[in-house]
Amino acid sequence: MELYREKLLECTHSLINVCHYSYITSFKPNREEECEDHYEKICNIVFVPQASDEIIEHCYKPMVKNCNNVEPDAEDEICKDMHETECSTRYEKKGDKFVANTECKKIPLTLCGSRSCRFEEGEEECHNKTTASISTVPEESCDLVPQKTCKGVYKLVPFLQPTHQCKDVPREICTFGILSSKLGTAPLD
Repeated sequence: MELYREKLLECTHSLINVCHYSYITSFKPNREEECEDHYEKICNIVFVPQASDEIIEHCYKPMVKNCNNVEPDAEDEICKDMHETECSTRYEKKGDKFVANTECKKIPLTLCGSRSCRFEEGEEECHNKTTASISTVPEESCDLVPQKTCKGVYKLVPFLQPTHQCKDVPREICTFGILSSKLGTAPLD
């Protein structure tokens, strides 16, 4: 009897645990200062004197003596305290129109004449008078002042974080073996 050897492939299956590092993206809050520009208007009002010429219409009614063609007698003369009316009209600009502002007053006056004379108001006399007047006019001046406002805000910042990961991976290990047998006649390689 002869011994025969036969090549035999033998495989075993198993699971092995394989580990590695992987990086995941995480976020963490980060405080930052965020600034914003804006402008503030600051105004001042100053009263400035301003000269202007003003035309005033000046009217008055004089008191006149009316003796009706009678010659006055020196012994017959009397004096009376009277009042003349005097009015002044100023034209003031209101918007785009001129408005009349009239002011009247009584001026005391002493008139003398005969008892037979009467004192009465005469014809109104008017004339224009130009006067310089000073008035205060408001004048506004404004400036824009830059202002910066800052506040703290939180923003998410990404970062990579290593994580340890493991997996079971199937593995096959194969080996050649020799099988001895007593049967048959087979040539050996």
